[in-house]
Amino acid sequence: MRICQSTLLAILAFTMPIARWAQEPPVQKPSASFSPWPWKRAAPSPFARVESPTAVVQNKLYLFGGFTEDLGSSNHVDVYDPATNTWTRKGDMPTQLTHLNPAMDGNTIWFAGGFKGKHPGPVTAEVWKYAVETDTWTAGPPLPERRAGGGLVVVKNKVHYFGGYQSDRDTNSGDHFSLLLDGGKEWQREADLPDPRGHLSAVELDGKIYALGAIMATTKPKSMWLRVTGLIRPRSNGPPSPAFRMVGATLNPAPSSIRAK
Repeated sequence: MRICQSTLLAILAFTMPIARWAQEPPVQKPSASFSPWPWKRAAPSPFARVESPTAVVQNKLYLFGGFTEDLGSSNHVDVYDPATNTWTRKGDMPTQLTHLNPAMDGNTIWFAGGFKGKHPGPVTAEVWKYAVETDTWTAGPPLPERRAGGGLVVVKNKVHYFGGYQSDRDTNSGDHFSLLLDGGKEWQREADLPDPRGHLSAVELDGKIYALGAIMATTKPKSMWLRVTGLIRPRSNGPPSPAFRMVGATLNPAPSSIRAK
């Protein structure tokens, strides 16, 4: 997939709102000749949906699956043609999936992993290829492990999958796998993400992969330990040990048999 540098900068601007400059740059006012593109209302999609993968092929927008209003999932594929302002139904996805990103290889669109069915559905390792020219689906080699919400990018002769949520739907992954596009049978291990994350976007630019945004953690731990202070006197053969306190959990110790004198 090829994008220009300005497109990448625009993606960074919209997907990383918490980023800050070391020194805030001066605010520049648009010149008098600047004229932003006006928004125009276009034909709505056939039905409301969210978490739908999208891809642009031959100047048409392909919209795949996604959550419906009741958090069910759809396998519909609809294509929008801006030249005619119309939508056209295409061949359904083989399964109902959400939380997956498309990767472009010419007129073939790859998908890997995702959440299956109505929320909260299981995580899958399925891989699918959609051929735009023939409007057909073909299964690909499954991911080595079940994943959802990871990045998927084609770079030269390989498709790469990285990050995402593990099979419990919650734990972030930093795993990185690749598959040869020309006859690859199994995914191979690649350099992992330095910081595990899910729900991320990804692009390829000049042969490099950019992982953008993401959710770094989805839940807080139910309990954890906090260091309080060291014991006054040693309680073993070593030096005084620190004391820890558990927070966020209820402890129910067994009755003690020790009696004060």
